[in-house]
Amino acid sequence: MPVKETVKKVDSKLKIIKTIERNNLWLAQTPQGATLKTFGKVLQFASRNHLQGTDESGLFEQAGIPVKIVEGSYANIKVTTREDLEVIKRLLYT
Repeated sequence: MPVKETVKKVDSKLKIIKTIERNNLWLAQTPQGATLKTFGKVLQFASRNHLQGTDESGLFEQAGIPVKIVEGSYANIKVTTREDLEVIKRLLYT
């Protein structure tokens, strides 16, 4: 999804270095898709080269395979932190 928030780059002491232009920034959501054959090749490449990624598309990028964005939904809430879980609980139980 297109980034809606203002994005700041900070140093190790959390001092703002600059504001990042968000026109070309997107949030990656899951699920992410590819053919099974291509995905298998990427996993083998990542294993052979000891690569890690935070998501599948990161591995594709490292393998030199182009990745295209498909717009998702802001309602697709990622549950990563305790706060995310609390949001989900409120949505489910209200």
